[in-house]
Amino acid sequence: VYQTTPKDMILTLPTGDGMCLGFLQGPELPLHLAVQLQHKLKEYNKGKIPSSTVRVRIGLHSGNCFMVKDLKDQDNVWGPGIILARRVMDFGALLRNRKRPLARPAASRSTCFAEK
Repeated sequence: VYQTTPKDMILTLPTGDGMCLGFLQGPELPLHLAVQLQHKLKEYNKGKIPSSTVRVRIGLHSGNCFMVKDLKDQDNVWGPGIILARRVMDFGALLRNRKRPLARPAASRSTCFAEK
């Protein structure tokens, strides 16, 4: 999903030891990316000792997100969707995708958080 989505339709933001991906084309893309990432990591981690595995937390929400400029005049995302995605991720278990039960598929913008 990430490789086939036009780069001007994804806002990629570093968040310290992780990243935030703001998808501007619809709420299904972050979900597809999360599922693909989970499958690839499961395959990658097969046969590795626990200290060598890669584990991630992913939070998804399809609520409203808005493109804004930050203090350095860089593109950023803000809104309830990004805040709730972060909260969902914080409560999610490792290698499990969590989504807010009331996520609205009709939302025009979506956010996917992924962190180490």
